[in-house]
Amino acid sequence: MKIMILGGGSNQIDLIKKAKNQGDEVVLVDYLLDCPGKEYADTHLLISTFDVEAITMAAKEQRIDAIITAGTDQPVLSAAIASQKLGLNFYADSVLAKAVTNKIQMKSVFIENNIPTVNFKLIKRDFSDDEISSLKFPVVLKPVDSQGQRGIYKLFSSEDIHDKIESTLSYSKEDTALVEEFYENDEITVNGWVNDGKLTIISVVDRVTIKITDHIGICLCHNFPSLHLGNYWDDINKITHQIVKAFKIENGPIYFQYLIGDDGIKVNEIAMRIGGAYEGITIPLIAGIDILKMVLDYIKYKKIDYNALDGYSLARNNNFLSTQLFFCNPGTIQYMTPVEEIESLPFVKAVDFKYKVGDTIKKLINSTARAGYIIIEGSNFEDMINNVNYVFDNLKIIDADGVNLVMKYSDYEDKYLFVKN
Repeated sequence: MKIMILGGGSNQIDLIKKAKNQGDEVVLVDYLLDCPGKEYADTHLLISTFDVEAITMAAKEQRIDAIITAGTDQPVLSAAIASQKLGLNFYADSVLAKAVTNKIQMKSVFIENNIPTVNFKLIKRDFSDDEISSLKFPVVLKPVDSQGQRGIYKLFSSEDIHDKIESTLSYSKEDTALVEEFYENDEITVNGWVNDGKLTIISVVDRVTIKITDHIGICLCHNFPSLHLGNYWDDINKITHQIVKAFKIENGPIYFQYLIGDDGIKVNEIAMRIGGAYEGITIPLIAGIDILKMVLDYIKYKKIDYNALDGYSLARNNNFLSTQLFFCNPGTIQYMTPVEEIESLPFVKAVDFKYKVGDTIKKLINSTARAGYIIIEGSNFEDMINNVNYVFDNLKIIDADGVNLVMKYSDYEDKYLFVKN
């Protein structure tokens, strides 16, 4: 079949490869000329994944059989609208896709269905201070329809919001921004699949993020299983089922992000996609479930093999896996540890570097500055963390002054959230 894949970032490559391995012809849509996925696709169209009209027209011209995306938020809406217009199969219609990609609608459903979320307000660029007087500072300012932590700021006064709102709205198609109270938290991510309304939770991971700068929410790693499962499983399970019911999700992947703090679980945001932390690789490793094949089979009207999913139990899962999404300090690269050296370590399951020798690394602002990923396993939690530390003790990305640009834990915060007391 001829498959159109929206987005050519590194977290889409495994979807492209999976489609190619199944014998599909892949037409890639990405506005970047040098996107990583271009190397693996049959055809690359220079179209924004946000441009629904152009996507629909191109899909019609190319006689596309199905449209899909995986590890990125907003193209879910584009895929849903284009698929609906062309009569193609997708696991969300345009109404549902809008609700899970636009925080105006998402928050409305949360409130209507008593789904716990932090206090918030929706504001425009000319907002008055009275509109946010009920919120406690600090707050987090966000676009309502962006991705990759673009335009997100932790702010401490109304003056800060006035100063940053133009930047936030520059990442949005809307003229409204979301401002919500900052909730001191640990973050978890829930991955799962819904089959005819029946939810299976596949994984719950600790999503470790940067917290000490104003650019909060940038993910550093996913650790499986979450250390919060013991105390919060009942709440996680209940809230996840509550969301699936409230949004009327009947089929497809889910990717929900929750905050855990002194007041319990608050839902941060939800998505209907495979996670952007290379879950197409990690879910088969930890659960034996080929989730990329499942999404492809679904959109191609093929019968999905649910045997692995039906026989799966998160409670009986004894695997330990860390997905390290590492960053570097700014500088020009003179030397890098060969990727083959990292790959050869017995506990490393996958690795990819974004940069090469001679590249100049820019300042960290959002997740697009990611230097690469390394997926590391262990026999238990302590062993996994020891293996992570071993990798980073031996990973070198050196500049002309001999400085290792790889950001160590202390570069993010005084206590890096790997181990909890």
